[in-house]
Amino acid sequence: MRQVLKDSAEEVNVGAQRLMELNEKVTREDEVDLEKEISELEKLFQEIGLKISNHSQIK
Repeated sequence: MRQVLKDSAEEVNVGAQRLMELNEKVTREDEVDLEKEISELEKLFQEIGLKISNHSQIK
C-alpha cells in the first residue's frame, strides 16, 4: 500500500503541475480549450483514485 501511495503522490504532483501550466496557459493565451484540458485533468485524477481504491479493496 505504501508503494501505491508513493506512486499516487507522484501522479498527483504531475496533475498539479499540469493544473499550474493550464493556469499559466489561460493567462497568456486567448484561445484555450478549457473543456478538453479540464476533462483530461479529471480523467488523470479519477485514474489515481481508482488505483488507490482498487488496491485497498485487494488488501
